[in-house]
Amino acid sequence: SGDPEMVRAMTFRLTREPKILHYVDPQGNRKATPPKYILHLRAMPLPMAAARQLAATFGTNRGAPMLSDGRTVEVPGADLPALPPALEMPEETEPECPTDLVSDAAPVGPDLGQKAAWAKQLEEAAALGKNPALVEKTVCRDVSQGEVSCFQDLDGTSQAQEAVEKIAALIAEWRKNAAQAKQPEPSASAAPAPQAKPRRAAGKSANNGLSF
Repeated sequence: SGDPEMVRAMTFRLTREPKILHYVDPQGNRKATPPKYILHLRAMPLPMAAARQLAATFGTNRGAPMLSDGRTVEVPGADLPALPPALEMPEETEPECPTDLVSDAAPVGPDLGQKAAWAKQLEEAAALGKNPALVEKTVCRDVSQGEVSCFQDLDGTSQAQEAVEKIAALIAEWRKNAAQAKQPEPSASAAPAPQAKPRRAAGKSANNGLSF
């Protein structure tokens, strides 16, 4: 028909067809993928006689709404009636740029300084005879309301610093208790030592004047 708008009168079928795609791996080798199912929009077969009849119908009802089989709906006049103000499409506005790099992304984790301080505190806890894994799990679950058990999963803006301060307070308490345990208890007053019996002085016997 020579009319580009005639495509609106055509009937298309949406198909899902397998196709093998090719790509180049990091080593520069060309490889094939397993079959991928690609969507296609295929025009239905249309004989010449049917095409001429469709073109004539389309030319008569240009601009009118169409049904799925290509038939137009006859409406009086060449132009469609204007939409009422309530149904007009609102003007498009640009979406606000998200504050995060990716919207709804996980919070930023601890920084290098917080990780270093945490590792040092765990070493001190181990030196005091505590289980580092148990200490980390307990402190992290405390500051995250039970949601996180590992330090690297904490929110670096608030939870990580709170965890470092909490474990530091625990270590200070453990050191204080250990120092008190090492102090000797005051001993009771010693009982007076028993007096030794006086030793009998060596003398001479009355018998023959011999000493023993």
